[in-house]
Amino acid sequence: MEKYKELFNSARYVLDEEQKRFVRIDEKASKYISVLIVLFGLLGFIFKWSFDAFIPFQSPIDYVGVCVFSCLILFLALAFFLCFKVLKTAQIRAMPMNDKMIKFYRENKLIDIYFALAKKFMDAFQVNSKIVVQKGILLSWGYKFIVYSFISLLLLLPLMGIRMYERKIIKKEVISMLEEEKDETQNSETSDSGERETNRQEPDDSVEAPDFNWRTEGYKPEKEKKKNKDK
Repeated sequence: MEKYKELFNSARYVLDEEQKRFVRIDEKASKYISVLIVLFGLLGFIFKWSFDAFIPFQSPIDYVGVCVFSCLILFLALAFFLCFKVLKTAQIRAMPMNDKMIKFYRENKLIDIYFALAKKFMDAFQVNSKIVVQKGILLSWGYKFIVYSFISLLLLLPLMGIRMYERKIIKKEVISMLEEEKDETQNSETSDSGERETNRQEPDDSVEAPDFNWRTEGYKPEKEKKKNKDK
């Protein structure tokens, strides 16, 4: 009797542990999905920064950056798909508590009950174990893709920083060159206009001289009388 009771307890314990493992896997998948949702929220900002940093293509770093960003999106999508698939509803075996079970206890001896239920527990464990193993494999791959996503993100951020800094320097150089070209153009136009003024052989009809002032000229009697008295 005692050994069959021990068998019954052991089989029930194993089945309970497998069901707890099933629940733990679902809880981990839920946490991973929460992390992925946050990463997908950041992905919008990362996309804008990546576009500004790597587009248009001007350097090999741009191609590498776009590849890393594409891998980041792919890894996040795969991780989300696998973790969501873990949470998919699954049918597991569990001991019922109904009229049939009550009838079973009434009609059989205790030693037979222990042995029969132990066999059912082991059958249920084998079925549930396959489901839990499948869910565990999916969760494991989902976790790996989350890690790959973080690695891609860590590679992407320095590349974006380098390219944004380089593009900023290039933009400053282009602006400086444009300003220099503008100054040279203005100087050349000024020198050309000066040369044209120096080498011009024909007068400009639009140039007008200042107006002449009015001045009284003619015979002044008082001055003539004064000259005669002096003589």
